[in-house]
Amino acid sequence: MLATVVVSLAVGALSRDTIYTLKLSRRGVALRSGRDLNVMRALKVADAMRTEVEAVREDMTVGDAVELMQRTRHTGYPILDREGRLCGIITLGDIRDVRVGDRLSVPLSEVSTRDLITVTPEEDLEPAMHKLSYGDVGRLPVVDAADPRRLVGLITRSDIIRAYDRALLHEDEPPAREE
Repeated sequence: MLATVVVSLAVGALSRDTIYTLKLSRRGVALRSGRDLNVMRALKVADAMRTEVEAVREDMTVGDAVELMQRTRHTGYPILDREGRLCGIITLGDIRDVRVGDRLSVPLSEVSTRDLITVTPEEDLEPAMHKLSYGDVGRLPVVDAADPRRLVGLITRSDIIRAYDRALLHEDEPPAREE
């Protein structure tokens, strides 16, 4: 046991990589000690969200939404009312729950999710990821903290993972945010 302790201390003094990180290091993955644990808390929703969001209007029909989904390959959209304010979200799951007979002519306002889970740009990514998981949703509308019906972006699990990867593997500090 004494030999193992001495060798571990010697290797630790000579190399910053452990037996676990050495293989990753050889593959080009440079992990900074302890950094990965706090990345999700250091990054904000603003660092990962998309600001160019395609939304649908509440007066559109399920048929309109299906056509848009087929064209864009997205499976959900925020819904805006006549004043351009967030009022719901429509997903492929919502559409699948509509009766088949008259499905395409049903207004989105009748089948959309109105009880929204949202985030603000100032929130950390960690609680945003928890909201995605807890709500079992694929996307979260990002709203203005001062006006929760003003849509400012959209964030998905993929957006969070991309921001996490960028911060963990390519940068020394989280991305700077404009104030």
